[in-house]
Amino acid sequence: MPDIGQMTANQASDVPATNTGFVDLLQGAVGYEKFIQTIVIPGKTVQNAIDAANTAIQQYYATEDFSSNLNGKLARVIFKPIGNAGLCLRGACQ
Repeated sequence: MPDIGQMTANQASDVPATNTGFVDLLQGAVGYEKFIQTIVIPGKTVQNAIDAANTAIQQYYATEDFSSNLNGKLARVIFKPIGNAGLCLRGACQ
């Protein structure tokens, strides 16, 4: 789930304050894809998957072009766990 509080607190100075609460769907899709790819690996926890998703988003964000966005640069999406971050879906947790 996107962590709006962290997104607001950890933004670059060139992100307009009005954009810190928005979730960029492209970034969300990049993160979600990496989350799913990671969570199905035996032994990986929800937190492992969130960390992988946030890393993928950070790498994507560094290359994202906001020049055509009428509202300016969007905030970098940061995921957070809801519930048990140590949960494994497959195999013994690492």
